[in-house]
Amino acid sequence: MVKLSVLETFDMKLFRLYSLLEQYATAKSNPDQYLPAMQRLLGQLKLQFMGAGFDAVSQLCGSLELTTKRGLGPSVKLRILREGIGSLKFQLELVQRSIIADDEAEMRQQEATKEAIKAGKAARAQQAAQGEQAGPSEQGQADRG
Repeated sequence: MVKLSVLETFDMKLFRLYSLLEQYATAKSNPDQYLPAMQRLLGQLKLQFMGAGFDAVSQLCGSLELTTKRGLGPSVKLRILREGIGSLKFQLELVQRSIIADDEAEMRQQEATKEAIKAGKAARAQQAAQGEQAGPSEQGQADRG
């Protein structure tokens, strides 16, 4: 659950990045004013994803950061960034789904282990009860012999 809460903070930063991208897309004059903020945010995301152990997503952030620094036309840059941010959203959602699935599998495993322990205790108690019932009659036969 800790990783999932960390990913939710990344989700908010990703929404901020998408907001900057749309401001870049709709700017009538000087759209390049939004690029430094996108570069900073992508650099921060890259480091944070790498620190959290999501290397593939971190590399995607790095490539998007390089795209913002390239000398391309605004329409080409916009298309590349939109596709990249869409891919970034998809990757983040995929990681969230895998974490949730892993957590659910772990919970099922823990429940199965608890049930097995309970079943083992019940079986031992039943064996002990059967041993007590068989015990006096066997002792009586042993005394006779």
